[in-house]
Amino acid sequence: MNVIFGIILLILCIYLGRKLSEKFVNKRKFFDDFISFNNCVKNEISFGQASLVKIINSQENKGDFYDCSSLYLRENKFVFNKNYINDREKEFYKNYLESVGRHDKKTQLEYLTFVGGELDKMLFESKENEKKYKVLYIKLGVLFGIMALIIML
Repeated sequence: MNVIFGIILLILCIYLGRKLSEKFVNKRKFFDDFISFNNCVKNEISFGQASLVKIINSQENKGDFYDCSSLYLRENKFVFNKNYINDREKEFYKNYLESVGRHDKKTQLEYLTFVGGELDKMLFESKENEKKYKVLYIKLGVLFGIMALIIML
């Protein structure tokens, strides 16, 4: 009986470690989507002149970034309740949504280029954190699971 309970604890700890490590993957995906959207907007301002709603609707990979951006453009309400990005990054995102598409072409392109540089830094940081901490959380889950299994025996 103790062995079965120990194995269940092992599986539960591994699952918990994987679940906790997902925030690093989600953050990287968020910034990938953000950079993709920023580049698309920059191209559309330079060449295509498509609306922001059309750009968002044309994206086939709908993630948290596109869900929040779509809600903001439809209802002018910023709601991003995911906890994998910090308050500074949420504020940066909110300011981006408030200012994109509100200026002349030259100013907009300068702003988007500046934002692209900042996003590259954020993406690099999130990739580094994903490399370090994703594996760490999974290994800690396995370690705590094995400890629980040993204690149950």
